[in-house]
Amino acid sequence: MYFFACTKYHILVSLMIRNHLANSGDRGRAVLIISDRIAGAEAIFEKTVTEGLWDKVVLFHSGGNSFRRKFFGLETLLKLMFIKFNVEKLIRQEKIDNICVFTVGDPASNFFSVSKLILKKHLGEDGTYPYYAGIEMYDYSGLIYRESRANNQDTLVLVKDFLTRCLDKFFLSGLVVDARSWFDRILLLNDGLYNGSYDTIPHQIVQVQCNKLQVESDFVASSNIFNYIENDLYNDVDLVFIDSGMVGDDYLSMSKQVDFTFDALSRFGSQSIVIKLGPYTNQEKLDYVCSLCVGKGNIKVDLQNIDVPWEIVFFNNRRTLSEATIATYMSTAAFSPFLFFGIETNITVLNRLVIERFEMSVQYRLLYDHYGELLNVIRLFYKNKGINIPERLSTL
Repeated sequence: MYFFACTKYHILVSLMIRNHLANSGDRGRAVLIISDRIAGAEAIFEKTVTEGLWDKVVLFHSGGNSFRRKFFGLETLLKLMFIKFNVEKLIRQEKIDNICVFTVGDPASNFFSVSKLILKKHLGEDGTYPYYAGIEMYDYSGLIYRESRANNQDTLVLVKDFLTRCLDKFFLSGLVVDARSWFDRILLLNDGLYNGSYDTIPHQIVQVQCNKLQVESDFVASSNIFNYIENDLYNDVDLVFIDSGMVGDDYLSMSKQVDFTFDALSRFGSQSIVIKLGPYTNQEKLDYVCSLCVGKGNIKVDLQNIDVPWEIVFFNNRRTLSEATIATYMSTAAFSPFLFFGIETNITVLNRLVIERFEMSVQYRLLYDHYGELLNVIRLFYKNKGINIPERLSTL
């Protein structure tokens, strides 16, 4: 099977699925395709080849991180054509007939998913997707876009919507998401978390089951691939805050979002807190966060592992972090230690504080709501640790 990864998280999930397939008797070739949209993709590619975890590793060229699509123009169309050409070229070169992708939010991933040259297409998980509202949630007729269209009749948005559907139908198939018909199977680390109530048809779900010793071996190798740097920040930590963003800079400035976060963290008193920033944190935000840490001896930022996936950090500090509290707004990182390693931690989720206090897009609100619903399902699996969802800052 081929795996197309366009985030570091996808690479880790790919390893879990490869592990599962090998244990299930599928001894076919396992090939990892790494998108150049991942920061540091070339270095990751070279180290992955060196570690020898895959039968083959391919670096896919899609134009890198520069691709951002808001409204269609000539430059956007040329980039999309370039990506689609490279996808079809790679499919023919490698004779790909069986592939697993992890998102419907990346053009190359969608062009792989819609290709008629590939016989079998599978969907792996991309954080909370597709757990909280099924694989069809981002389809044109699905939950997210249906609600967004109902609440946004802006002319430019309607024009973009019309152009997208025309291009998808006549020229660039794959622009309009249709996960409902694209995928043969869904491969999940925990099938019990899947909410299929929004799916219009039943989908085949496979529970990924892994050999723990193999998982440990893979994560040791992945620690080298992603340049994990050991430090003592997590030795006596009480709480790790996973920065996942709040409402988007269009609704609230970066500085005000960070200010609110530090206000929330101050409510934990003198507890030892480490902030794990997200991989897309820019220098401006990093500088601002660090400036607010000055004079706060109990709050530190893991500067050495900003680009390292949280799951790698947790793996290397699992003895101490299993006793810490993981706090976030709505990041998968709150429960990914349970998905990957079967380890429960105490969780504090601040989603309700944001919903009650700030304006946000319809899509953000839907994501917050469904993240809350997902947490209620996760509670059923947490037998030894608790999930706290405070209603107000004063209750932290």
